Amino acid sequence: MVGDLSAADAIVAPSATPQQELAAARRALAAKQSQEREMTAAFGRIVAEEEEPTVQAARAARSEVRQQIGDLAALIHELEQQVADAYDREQRTNARAVMTAAEQFDVSLTMLLAAMKSVDAAGRAMYETANKHRDARATALLPLTWDTGTNVAGFVRETLERVLQQRAPWAALQPSLVDAARSRSNLIDWEN
Repeated sequence: MVGDLSAADAIVAPSATPQQELAAARRALAAKQSQEREMTAAFGRIVAEEEEPTVQAARAARSEVRQQIGDLAALIHELEQQVADAYDREQRTNARAVMTAAEQFDVSLTMLLAAMKSVDAAGRAMYETANKHRDARATALLPLTWDTGTNVAGFVRETLERVLQQRAPWAALQPSLVDAARSRSNLIDWEN
């Protein structure tokens, strides 16, 4: 049983977090409240059976425990505020990290959309030029466009769909659009 307020400190390691300190203080308070209930239950018997000095000593001891309960309640309130403040600081740090990452995402998305537009325009130009020249390879060039007009997705869309289906795409090796364009659309035929 915890004998005094220092016992609440004794059950917490020096490197304890505010949450651990709060939990220890709550345990100490529960122990003190239990001790006070036991003392109150015994106090009636002491008043009825014991001499005045013993009654006064029991009253003083119970008063001391009640004071410790009040002190622990104040400590708990202070620790709850510290925990709330620590949580707020941590969430502010997390919010800054989220906002920085979101800003990076927005910039990257703009760049990605521009690249998608460029791939689509270049792929469409290759496809249309191949069609004008009745090149049998034109069909292989169609997936270089965003909207193929068929049930077959273009390489960019196919790549993005694969990425979006992954649980943690940043942790996986991703397919190369360059490799797909070279091998599946026969761009090797026109590369220098």
